[in-house]
Amino acid sequence: MLSRLLSVLPLSALSSGGYLLEWVLQTVPMRRIMITVASVLVLASTACSSTESAEPAKSAAATAAAPTQAEMTAKEKKYLAGLKKIDEGLAANEERAIRRAQNICLDVKGGEFNDKQLADRAAERLSGGDATIDSAQGAKVVALAKANIC
Repeated sequence: MLSRLLSVLPLSALSSGGYLLEWVLQTVPMRRIMITVASVLVLASTACSSTESAEPAKSAAATAAAPTQAEMTAKEKKYLAGLKKIDEGLAANEERAIRRAQNICLDVKGGEFNDKQLADRAAERLSGGDATIDSAQGAKVVALAKANIC
C-alpha cells in the first residue's frame, strides 16, 4: 500500500508538510482516515493503561490441592512404572511424561471429552519420538494418570 501511495504522491508534497496533509485529505477517503486514527488511539490507550506489572496466573495444576513432595514422588514413580509396562519409550523422558500426564488430567477435569476421546488424545499426545501407542494403550495411560497424577 505504501508503494502505491508513493507512486501517486506528487514529489512536491514531500517538501512541504502542510501540502502533504492537504493532499492526503483530498485523496484518501475520510472513512479510512478516521478508522486509522481511531485504531491508533485505541492501541495507544491500551498500551499505556497499566503502571503495575501483571502477576502471572496460577495454572490449574498449581491451584489444585498439592500433595506433599514425598507423596507426589511416589505417585510419579508409580505412574512411570505403569507407563514402562505399556511401552518402555513412554517413560524415556520422565519430566515430559509427567507433563503429558498433567495435560491428560486437564482434559479429564475439563469434562468435554468422553473416554474414547480421552484415550485417542492420550495416544496422539504420547506417540512419537520413543514410542507409538494405539487407542487401547491410550486408555491405559488415561487410567494411570487418573489414578496417580490427577
